[in-house]
Amino acid sequence: MKKKFNLFDVMVILGIFALVFLFVNRNALKGEIVEGKAKKVRLTCFIEEADLSALETLKPGDTLFAQYKFQNGKITGVKIKEKEDLEVGPDGKLALVKSNNKHSAWVDLETEVLFDGPYMQAGGQEVKAGIDYIVKTEGTTFNSEIIFVEEINENN
Repeated sequence: MKKKFNLFDVMVILGIFALVFLFVNRNALKGEIVEGKAKKVRLTCFIEEADLSALETLKPGDTLFAQYKFQNGKITGVKIKEKEDLEVGPDGKLALVKSNNKHSAWVDLETEVLFDGPYMQAGGQEVKAGIDYIVKTEGTTFNSEIIFVEEINENN
């Protein structure tokens, strides 16, 4: 006597597969979050143009802020310089002209990043030279570009 497969038989087989899958992956399903390895890095971020009064709010020692909480990172240095633009003079030559009330800044940061394969993340942002990075403290936020990344060797 031949028996046809019906919906109940298919459900039993799927249930057995589900139990086997859960048993094999029981350690991963216990709620343990496996994160990448955390390391300290030193970043230099360039803020191209901002008002001087706003840039002066960035102080060494300020804690970085992201994802509605303080991050394990601090500002270690701030260098502010008056922004200069290239303009063509009346004689046709290029000249550097100081911008009116606009300044640039280089902000040094030390922060902890998580490595996930070839990628680094700090506060939910990718860390890599040449990409945009938001420098955010409790009171200020600036768009910047990462111009330097260096891993801090804690053995030295």
